Amino acid sequence: MKRYLGIDVGGSSIKYGVFNEAGVEYPGENGHTPTIKDSLESVLSTLVAIINEFDNLDGVGLSIPGGVNSETNTIIEGGAIPPIGGVKIGELLKERTGVDVVIENDANCVALAEKWIGNGVNARNLVCVTIGSGIGGGIIIDHKLYTGSNFFAGEFGYMIHREFAEYSDIEIMSANSASIPMIKAVAAAKNVPYETLDGKKVFAMLADNDPVVQGIYDRWIRALSTGILNIGFALDPDTILIGGGVSAVPRIIEDVRREVAAMNKYSKHWHIDVCKQFNDAGKIGAAYNCMMKD
Repeated sequence: MKRYLGIDVGGSSIKYGVFNEAGVEYPGENGHTPTIKDSLESVLSTLVAIINEFDNLDGVGLSIPGGVNSETNTIIEGGAIPPIGGVKIGELLKERTGVDVVIENDANCVALAEKWIGNGVNARNLVCVTIGSGIGGGIIIDHKLYTGSNFFAGEFGYMIHREFAEYSDIEIMSANSASIPMIKAVAAAKNVPYETLDGKKVFAMLADNDPVVQGIYDRWIRALSTGILNIGFALDPDTILIGGGVSAVPRIIEDVRREVAAMNKYSKHWHIDVCKQFNDAGKIGAAYNCMMKD
């Protein structure tokens, strides 16, 4: 059996594991470590140490936040890790470890993970929408990852959601459908510091039938569902999967399905569900990307 190391490089932590061709993680061959991002050398040293933990690797895949040119293995911009922007990190890591390294955007790795061993296994055309501090996504067309001519495909958070009069007033999907805007809206309505709230507390208030929070949630879920409906008609996939921390809340997928169905009857043709792999999707998708390019 071959051995592919998948590394999910996040803004605060790095998760990794070694997988075989069937998507099974080798027992005991995984881990996590804080992301030290004060310099390029700090990032490289951490990744080299992780790669050198394991023997007989057939390749390494990295899941990276921000823009990624997967053809040249170059990070276009580093997102939550600025020092890696503009760097051909795959080449640098191979020079230090002797192992082939391929890279891909983190949201694209979520889509790859779901296609490999998640809720998108049987989908020919698949879209993953990830909800966090912003909105991201990955697209599978004819069983293959689609990144677009300029590697912007799946950047759903930049879609303009509402009519605007001034260019300074453009409202994009990330501004009204990500989790952070909802939490900030609740904090403002409750007149409490934003830092004192998180998603769990907001949904606890929602479960307690707080009318103020319910109104904010209703507007938020409708904005999110509108974006998903637009994505559905733009790409007409078999399956649309929702990922990110809030996707673990059962009512979200139920409410999205209800809202999308109410907006347009043709949405019944799309299977809308949650991502299966949750927090492990990055390293799984990175390993799968490596295997596909081996």
